[in-house]
Amino acid sequence: MSGLIKFEDQDKFFIKFFLLDATLNLNKWGVTEKSLRDGLDSFIGKPFVLTADYDHPSAKDGDDLMVQQEKYRVGNIIMVGLEERSGKAYGVAEITSKEAVDILKGGDVNFVSPSIVFNNSDEVDINGNAVIESWEGAHVAGVAEPAYTIEKAQIKGKCSGDKETCLNTLNKVEASRSSCGKYTEVRMADRRIIGKASQCVEDCIRKKREHGKEINDQALAICYSECGEAKGNIDQESLENITKIDLLKKKKNAQDDSDVTSKNKKKITMPKKASIFVKSKKTKEQHLKELEDYELQMQSFSRKKG
Repeated sequence: MSGLIKFEDQDKFFIKFFLLDATLNLNKWGVTEKSLRDGLDSFIGKPFVLTADYDHPSAKDGDDLMVQQEKYRVGNIIMVGLEERSGKAYGVAEITSKEAVDILKGGDVNFVSPSIVFNNSDEVDINGNAVIESWEGAHVAGVAEPAYTIEKAQIKGKCSGDKETCLNTLNKVEASRSSCGKYTEVRMADRRIIGKASQCVEDCIRKKREHGKEINDQALAICYSECGEAKGNIDQESLENITKIDLLKKKKNAQDDSDVTSKNKKKITMPKKASIFVKSKKTKEQHLKELEDYELQMQSFSRKKG
């Protein structure tokens, strides 16, 4: 019997993916850095979902979502973590649906989007952006259009085999890439910039850091100039997406947020997906009763169809 169990354990499938971070996404909401750390573990045990159109399940509110999402559960989130260097959270899910495994292995779905639920009192409106200060993870969906952009919200790694081996393998996969040739991340005192750059520009920035020089706009301009490239070749979508929520709060308090407002107007026209839901006042027992009723209806439907 032990040999059979060991054999069955070899036939598992796991994925590692970007979860979320403390930035505003293209749907004009985000979580604070503190709530990111406090709420991250609430994703453990929640479903990885796939709908027919690779979107989030529809629901009336946060409590209804907890019921509706179970219809699309194709796997379970078994691990979460936070990369201290990048500030990005990641998740690992075991995919238990054979159909979903085939879809994910085939590359039909490459992006993900998180869904959270929260109370009204935990939402702060800042220039039309919803900043959530306390929340609970609901699910992660495989989607066609991620709100955290295709550069960020990717399925980063896949593994078939036993749990221990796959977790060790996926643990080496990063949820972010600081310097990958196509994009170069530059950290400054009050912001981060992600710009398109060649290896020449990356090497120039590295050498300046090694000599103790501050990397600022002037230093960047010199590197681009020395490499014969245009500094204006900056990925604007990434720039908008990495706006830190804490910095946005400071700008609001200082009444100096006209630039942030003008950038966010562009996001309204972009049909990207991510979901947040306000909780209702239903009890846990009511949720379980609704889920049991749904399961009974599905069983009855299956018997009639048979």
